[in-house]
Amino acid sequence: MSKLNSISLPSSWLDQWHHEGILYWPKFWQNSSELLAAADAIESLPEIAGQWMQYFEGEGPSRALCRIENFIEYKPFWATIAEDTRLLNVLSELMGEPPTLFKEKINFKLAGGAGFKAHQDAPAFTGLVDTSFITAMLTLDSADELNGALEYAPGSHRLGLLPQSGDMTLLNELEDTFEWKTLVVETGDLVLFSSLLLHRSGPNRSNAQRRAAFFTYNPESMGNWRTTYFSQKRQALPPDCERIPGVDYSKTVGMFNVGNPVSLKG
Repeated sequence: MSKLNSISLPSSWLDQWHHEGILYWPKFWQNSSELLAAADAIESLPEIAGQWMQYFEGEGPSRALCRIENFIEYKPFWATIAEDTRLLNVLSELMGEPPTLFKEKINFKLAGGAGFKAHQDAPAFTGLVDTSFITAMLTLDSADELNGALEYAPGSHRLGLLPQSGDMTLLNELEDTFEWKTLVVETGDLVLFSSLLLHRSGPNRSNAQRRAAFFTYNPESMGNWRTTYFSQKRQALPPDCERIPGVDYSKTVGMFNVGNPVSLKG
């Protein structure tokens, strides 16, 4: 990685990061048409075994694209975002050292798409490397409460790992004990959040899709785990086009599908 510059973050950003566990960066990517065109292009990719990893919710006639992962080698535009020097400089300041990309994904919450259960991201990573992660969420389609925007519990990142259900989501009885905020965002806005931040999202009750790209980073000193992560996920929860018919992947999915509505059937 090229040498990053030391920068001074606005005090309001640092306050929000330390107290709430997020950092909101409006209009990070200002070319909205470019961003939406890239989102449309990746959404229309065919299912090809051994390449990008596509996941769906529902089966049969109700089957709908839910997520794509492991795609920056095939679509360089997204690598440009993941390696944007402005983003890496901010991550470096928050981590205290340069960041390394751990994984990337795009969530496609289509009209009528399901929400995501309350959870922390940390349990989905600590099976590989025990460290703190930061995720950068880039808004593709504007999001609000109607179409299932990200909701978070301010300050929950300071509580460590919270009690979990068997699927690694938050215990149901604890969800209402937290205050929740909805992140209303526009195309091109960026939100950074800690892997310990408790978050969730509701279903998409609008008539339009709500897409968002997520880039997760670990401190450079912890090594590069991206290839290992995607290799292990492909084995534990293959993309639909690589699954064995009749196999119930809920038995192997483990940490690779925390809080998500992805179908686990073969």
